[in-house]
Amino acid sequence: MGLFNRPSKNKIVEDEVIVEEKIETIDLNKVICIDVNNNDKSFSSRFFMGKKHNGVNYEITIGIKDIDYIKEKDYLKLTFNLLNSDRYVQNGFVDKKSDKFIIISLDKEIIKLEEKRRNLKMCCDMSGTISVLDKDIYVDLKNISVGGVFVKTDYVLPVNHSIKLYINELDIRVKLIILRKQKNSSGVVEGYGCTFDDLSEKQEEVIVQYINFALSKERETLISRDVYNYIFDNFT
Repeated sequence: MGLFNRPSKNKIVEDEVIVEEKIETIDLNKVICIDVNNNDKSFSSRFFMGKKHNGVNYEITIGIKDIDYIKEKDYLKLTFNLLNSDRYVQNGFVDKKSDKFIIISLDKEIIKLEEKRRNLKMCCDMSGTISVLDKDIYVDLKNISVGGVFVKTDYVLPVNHSIKLYINELDIRVKLIILRKQKNSSGVVEGYGCTFDDLSEKQEEVIVQYINFALSKERETLISRDVYNYIFDNFT
């Protein structure tokens, strides 16, 4: 069997569905963060500025750390995470790129996502361990949801295999299926996107409680300051 076990072939988890709801624009002042997806690479950003025409967002500037992942003319999927836990998807292509920002021309279509399992993804700075040959390998966790977690480690993990992870801050041990490895522009593996496998109700409750707590802290931070100074929703 080796160090890792392969998941059953019939293991399929659907975490979100599309809800038919027509909406012309997203209120950026109610957005906590934006998840940016470029093919198999994804990251989150909390810094963004929007341009409007007739009240509708047509362009957005996003500050990102992983600038090497993005090229001009790339077509991106943006997921907007709102204060009330709603999530909306809007696509667009990269019009301009600098060393810290990308400017995206947005499509008109906006799609609302409904969470089947309260699957809001939250950025995090947690730690954990995976066990290999009775040896604990320390890992960092960069985002988490009820659906899965992003694991950062220098240890080579095989995609489509399962591992056990202990999350220090949550004091739970869970089983993961490694879905993909994420590389930077130089081909160096930066981490692994994983899905939880067969979470118990208690484990799911612990994760949901953590996400709700993190979300409430985000809300307090946004509400306690002048949000318009943060987002500049109508700059020209």
